[in-house]
Amino acid sequence: CNRIYNPNNDVLVVDKSEYFMRLRGEIDNVCNADRAILVFFESEKQLMKFYNSQELMSKKSDIQIITEKVSVKDRELFIKRAAMIGRI
Repeated sequence: CNRIYNPNNDVLVVDKSEYFMRLRGEIDNVCNADRAILVFFESEKQLMKFYNSQELMSKKSDIQIITEKVSVKDRELFIKRAAMIGRI
């Protein structure tokens, strides 16, 4: 990877009330740039909270959820699908 971590640009701190809205904005920016995107959460609970949020309603058809509960075989397929442009 040619990416170099820069704490000034790679970390964003927002109010809790803005978190999902900002996350959706970042997802839109990446998708609009015709790039694939993977979004990681600290827990399945937080993932599902975002997935079921109002901010994500219009994108649900583009989302592939992958958790540790997904079998290894299915996980590989899901990751390939998620890595396609326009998918999340």
